[in-house]
Amino acid sequence: MRFMSSYLALWFLAGFLTLVAIGLLRQVTVLKHSLEGFQRESPLVIGSRAPKFSVVDMRSGRKITGEFLHGRITLILFISPHCSICEHLVYSIDSLFGRYSFSLVAVCKGNEKECRRFTEPLSSEAVVLLDGDGEISEMYGVSNYPVAVVADAERRVLSYSYPTDSKTLEEIVAVALRVGLNSTSQVVTDGA
Repeated sequence: MRFMSSYLALWFLAGFLTLVAIGLLRQVTVLKHSLEGFQRESPLVIGSRAPKFSVVDMRSGRKITGEFLHGRITLILFISPHCSICEHLVYSIDSLFGRYSFSLVAVCKGNEKECRRFTEPLSSEAVVLLDGDGEISEMYGVSNYPVAVVADAERRVLSYSYPTDSKTLEEIVAVALRVGLNSTSQVVTDGA
């Protein structure tokens, strides 16, 4: 009889552990499905062409397309009014214009009223694009803010990064500009 109760206890334990394993497997599946919404496509590959877009500049009202990037080194800064780092960058980016030669395209994720107020401190030379529906951000693989993308005169991506402060942003711009100028001179040298 004792022998029988040991087998019965073992079967009970095996059944219990099977139910626990099934429960854990179910929870892992639920967790996997809930995390799918947080996944994003990988960012742009350095050297690839920056995606083309067509949006109206909030300030000038003129249509800006991806071709706008052609012929100039451009910093595309993805920002959001709900991002404290972005706010700091918006207020400090004008200091970069005095030291470096580049165009700025600020892509603001939010509603128009918030983005207009948020981007007021930017230089009047900056192009400000409203990305209310997130279409441009999605094209560029942006899901967190801020993101800085530097593209060369041929729309090749020189840098894709997540600046944490104005000093980091300045380093990103400086390095990308050196790379961009070197690649431009390399193209000229190769063509001669």
